[in-house]
Amino acid sequence: MPLISPRHLVGALATFWLAATLPAQRPVYTVGGASPNFTSLPTAIAAVPPGAIVVVRPGVHVGFTTNKPLRVLLDFDAASGVIQPPAGAGYAISLDGVAGADGFVLVGRGAPILPGLIGGIRVVNTSASVVIEGVAVAATSPRSGLEVQNAAAVHVRRSVLAGAPGLQVQIANFSISECVVLSSVGVGAVLYNTRFDAVRTFFSGANQPALRLFDCVGRISSDGSTTISSVAAVGLAVSPLEAWDSDLQFDPARIGLVANGTTPPFVRVGGVFKDEEVPTLVTSQVLPGLPATVRMTSASPRIGAVVLGEMLSTPAVFEFTNVWVNSIAGPVVAAVGICDAAGLVSQTVIPNSPVLRGNVFCLQGVVWQPNGWPVLSGPGLWAVL
Repeated sequence: MPLISPRHLVGALATFWLAATLPAQRPVYTVGGASPNFTSLPTAIAAVPPGAIVVVRPGVHVGFTTNKPLRVLLDFDAASGVIQPPAGAGYAISLDGVAGADGFVLVGRGAPILPGLIGGIRVVNTSASVVIEGVAVAATSPRSGLEVQNAAAVHVRRSVLAGAPGLQVQIANFSISECVVLSSVGVGAVLYNTRFDAVRTFFSGANQPALRLFDCVGRISSDGSTTISSVAAVGLAVSPLEAWDSDLQFDPARIGLVANGTTPPFVRVGGVFKDEEVPTLVTSQVLPGLPATVRMTSASPRIGAVVLGEMLSTPAVFEFTNVWVNSIAGPVVAAVGICDAAGLVSQTVIPNSPVLRGNVFCLQGVVWQPNGWPVLSGPGLWAVL
C-alpha cells in the first residue's frame, strides 16, 4: 500500500481512479425536463441497460422496483421535485435481488421520497452493494422510512429517514453516516442480526428507544455533535439505546446519550460492551471538477491514516469492525499524520472525466493506540454523480 506525500496526492488518486473505472463510459439517460430520453421513471428503469446512469430532472416522478445494478441521480431538492409511490405500491422505491459487482447507487440533492402503503425505500435480498445518499423520506405511522433485509452491504449517507420506525435493518451489513433517523410515534431505528457502523448520526424516538438492537455487532462514532435521544410522555422513563445480546463499541462521552426519566441512557442485556472511542470519518459530497474532502477526528490525539480504494460488496470482519475497503485492489493512503479533534484532513479535486461518472470509492481510516493496536473508523464514500 503506497504512502504518498500531499503534493503527489492528486496525481496518484487520478491514476487510481482512471485505472479502477469500467473500460467504457457509462451511458447516461435523462427523465423529465427538456428533451428527455424518457418521460416516465419506471419506464426508464425498465429500459436502460445494467450499469447505466439515469438522471431524473426536477418534477413530480413515480418510483420504481428493480433488480438492476444502476446509478440513479435524483437531480433535485425538496423545492423542485418529489418521488411518489406507484399506485397501490408498498414502497416508493424497492430494490429486490440486485446482484453483481457493480452495485446500485441512489443519490439525491435532498430529494423527498413519499412512502407507499408500507414504507419509503426497501432493499431486500441484495448480494451487491447499495449506496443511498441525499434523500429525505418522511413516512408516517405505521409506515417505515427505510427497510433493509438480507443485504450484503448497504451504505446510507446524508439522508433523513422518518417513519415508524425510521429505519429497520435485518440480516445485513450496514453503515449509516451523517443522517437523521427518527420516529414521532415509537422506536427510531431497529436493527436485527446486523453488523453495522453508525457515524455522526442522530437517532430519535418517541416513548420508545431511539436505537434498539437485537443480536448485532456494531460501532457508533461521533465527534460529540450528535445525540441518541427519546422524547417520552411525563412519567414515562425511556432509555435512548437498548442492546439485546449485542456487541457494541463506542465512547458514551462522545455519543450524546440523552436519558429520559430515571432509566440509564444505555440498557444492555447480554453481549459485550467495549468502552472505546471509534474515530469519526466523514467525507464530502462529490461533483466532478470540484474538491472532495475527507476528515477523520479523534478526541485523543493518535497517529492515523486514511486509505482510499474500491468498496467491498461484502465487508471483511475484524473484531467489532467491518473492513469496507478492498485492501487487495491497489488502495492508496490519502492522508497520514496526527488524528485529533481538529482532524486529519485530505482534500483533492475529482478529475472531471466522463469515465469516472457513476463510480463509487470507499475511504476508511485507522488510528493506532499507544500499545500499537489499530482502531478502524467507519466507512466514507465518494460517489461521483
